[in-house]
Amino acid sequence: MLLGVAFWTLLWGPVGLVLAVPLTLAVVVMGQHVPRLEFLRVLLGNEPVLEPHEHLYHQLLAGGAIPAAKEADRWIGEQSFENYLDNVAIPAFRVASDDQRRAVLGRDQINELNETIAEYIKLVKESLEYKREQQTAKIAADPDATRRAATALVLAGRGSLDLAASQLIADAIRLDLGVAARCPSLGGLTGISAAAEAEPDTPPDVVALISVGAVTPAQLDILLHRLRWTFPESQIVIGYWEHGVERQESNDAEGIRYAKSVTSLIDLVGRKAQQQSHNAESVRNLETVANA
Repeated sequence: MLLGVAFWTLLWGPVGLVLAVPLTLAVVVMGQHVPRLEFLRVLLGNEPVLEPHEHLYHQLLAGGAIPAAKEADRWIGEQSFENYLDNVAIPAFRVASDDQRRAVLGRDQINELNETIAEYIKLVKESLEYKREQQTAKIAADPDATRRAATALVLAGRGSLDLAASQLIADAIRLDLGVAARCPSLGGLTGISAAAEAEPDTPPDVVALISVGAVTPAQLDILLHRLRWTFPESQIVIGYWEHGVERQESNDAEGIRYAKSVTSLIDLVGRKAQQQSHNAESVRNLETVANA
């Protein structure tokens, strides 16, 4: 409510101060009952933002890419990047995806949100560069410390929110595991085809398909069918996190892994990376014996 009062006061000065309370109340009430105005209730209402992911979504709706990225940097410094993704970024994207699906946001709001998220992603990536430099220095000092032989391909299911989630998860895989992870700018069926054409002779060891709700179950089945056909030798891991639906880690009949969280997904990729490292070490040992 205070934010709403300040908004009208700044807009119209003393007149705005007189009209601030009734106008703000009217907007908040409309936001509660008109789906396309619900974002105004988020911005101007007096409901406390209790959860970190709700606060992030509020910042992104308000165009606050810089403060959102600063809070991300602080969270990552105090805990970990994957913890931030699980508790803040991915839940915020899930809510945003749900709002888009329910037509809560208009076209202009969606475009502005996408622009803010793109800037936020850029700033978060910049803040990770220092950590990545530290990791590179550690690898140079001890090549076996964090380097992994596996490669990962992180694909967005559909749309800008899935792509944003995929980009951050690819960064987490690189940072936490030292695994080479690609994240194409295209998602869906087009992204799968483009990724296969980009490196036809070196398929990835792990393919992670990410969606925060933009992909429907039927579309997910189509994407999985194409992934199995395109990357038959790759381990497929799915991060399908629709808002309001909690999932557990599981395997399906085709051996596809479903991750309940970003932490779980990174753990699955890490297991594959460890397996690849052992395989590579075994090959080197056999070559040494053969050449002795």
